[in-house]
Amino acid sequence: MMRRIPFHTLSQRSKALAAGIIMAIVVACMHATGAGERLELAAYDLCHRLAPGPGPTQRIVIVSIDDESLAELGMWPWPRSYHARLIQILSREGAKAIGFDIIMPEASGDPGADEALAKAAAASGHAVFPFHVENKVLPRGASVFYASGARRPPYPALARSAATGSVIAVPDADGILRRHVPVVMDGGVPRCSMDVELARVFLGLPPSAVSLVPGGLEIGPVRVPMDQTGRALIRYSSGVPGGPGYRMLSYRRVLRGEFAPGEFEGKIVLVGVTARGLPDFYFTPLSSAGNPVPGVEIHANTVQAILEGHMVRQVCGALPAALLVAFAAALALAFQSLRPAAASALALALAVVAGCLGVLLFRWANVWADPTPVFGVLVLVLGRHVIAAYAATEAERVRIRAIFGRYLSPEVVDDVLRAGGLVALGGRRLDVTVMFADIRGFTSFAEKESPERVVDVLNAHLSMMVEAIFREGGMLDKFTGDGVMAVFGAPVPQDDHAIRAARAAIAIRDACLPQGLAEPADGAAPPGAGVRLNVGVGMASGEAVVGNIGALARMDYTAVGDVANLAARLEGMAKPGQVLVCGCTYEAIRDEVGAVRVGPVEVRGRSAAVDVYELV
Repeated sequence: MMRRIPFHTLSQRSKALAAGIIMAIVVACMHATGAGERLELAAYDLCHRLAPGPGPTQRIVIVSIDDESLAELGMWPWPRSYHARLIQILSREGAKAIGFDIIMPEASGDPGADEALAKAAAASGHAVFPFHVENKVLPRGASVFYASGARRPPYPALARSAATGSVIAVPDADGILRRHVPVVMDGGVPRCSMDVELARVFLGLPPSAVSLVPGGLEIGPVRVPMDQTGRALIRYSSGVPGGPGYRMLSYRRVLRGEFAPGEFEGKIVLVGVTARGLPDFYFTPLSSAGNPVPGVEIHANTVQAILEGHMVRQVCGALPAALLVAFAAALALAFQSLRPAAASALALALAVVAGCLGVLLFRWANVWADPTPVFGVLVLVLGRHVIAAYAATEAERVRIRAIFGRYLSPEVVDDVLRAGGLVALGGRRLDVTVMFADIRGFTSFAEKESPERVVDVLNAHLSMMVEAIFREGGMLDKFTGDGVMAVFGAPVPQDDHAIRAARAAIAIRDACLPQGLAEPADGAAPPGAGVRLNVGVGMASGEAVVGNIGALARMDYTAVGDVANLAARLEGMAKPGQVLVCGCTYEAIRDEVGAVRVGPVEVRGRSAAVDVYELV
């Protein structure tokens, strides 16, 4: 037979599933619109620091315009004849590509030096100079940037003699340069970046070998991935202060010929500023605050990443969003069967797995799978689960308080709630003391009084009994007409339950003595005060099954067992003002409460006589 699943269980699971899906959609939309960009950038930087590039390649050398060169060769800018001489030296030494990170848009005051630089670049055939674009725009629906504003190409003679490439630095909102712009459209014509041109020249390919393709740029056999904004994430190999860097030679030393033979043979040489006094520095994911990286070193990182296939591909589109929704749905259903602590541990483990997977993909596949949406879903779904669990716990506390508030004092109810799993609503065996107390002579009293007066007097006596029971931490089991049944030692176990019951019984007995219910002088007594009706009390100690007893339609929290039957029999035997206890109860209280032995007594329903004592 098919097992029926309770409706409330299906309802809770459906709510959790719907909430998980909605949360995932919200997170995916926020991620798509860039609402969590700062978190993503921070996660990317951390991932990059954990898995940087494979280290600076030996086939890239930087000729640095450093402080020593400025001190020897004079203030910047230098005569262009210096650059012409440098190109001649590098070409003679076998450099395969020479890139100048120096913008020279106008002719200088020395036509001869300008001509010499153009001739040296033409003779080399391997030089690349920057084409600066002032602004760039990304039209709606476009996948590449378009050049906008002023353009600053090399001066005409140099532009005719060498390859040129665009230079556009696009730092993110936090000022860190993470992305490269491989190509911009200039008047409808794609203009490749200087780094792409350097890679092309190094590979010995003609300009026609570079082409835009869906999702990227192809340079012969090399592919540069591009995102939907026409940019590519750079996998940096250098930039950590004190970490490995590219081979650097001072500009002035190269001009002097102070370098080892074969230093530039078959290599890419980048010429750029490293002197701190000149403004060409940027922060990268690997650099720390106060330690920006020279622009020429960023070009070196980009060229290496292009040639070695380390430009980072970014996971985006509909598939990751669909996987995120499926993950959130599965997570919401899994949490339904877990307590908040276990759910939190699972969420933490999944967050670690997602983070490690992101690092591994970045390290071995050059793929950036942003884990922050997963983290967001984990936080939201876990938060919803914890709140729902807390609400359910509070509802259960209210239910338990409503159930036990009828039997127990507020203090004992608090103990029950603190005991948590110690309270078994189905019934369990406990060592308890059961007490029955009954008003003597109530029937004859009721014959003489009006019904209203009878109710007032009965309520006054029963309230006094309940107060005495609650004061000793007992449980009011039930009202027995004109009496009560109480249990001590349940639902929270008590080692001294017999002593507590004895104190409560004595208090009830003493309250019903002639002085116990005297009406106060100020006349503020409750209805029923002033009437004195005696009680008879019976108590017995032993094991009983305590819990919800009855039928599905009607049940009571009570104690069932021989000890309850014995206590009821002793109460029936007790005379007005008498408290009778069994031998088991007497042994538990003999050092605390005075008692006299009544003797072995025949009790109805028992084959052997019961040793009975009276409390004094």
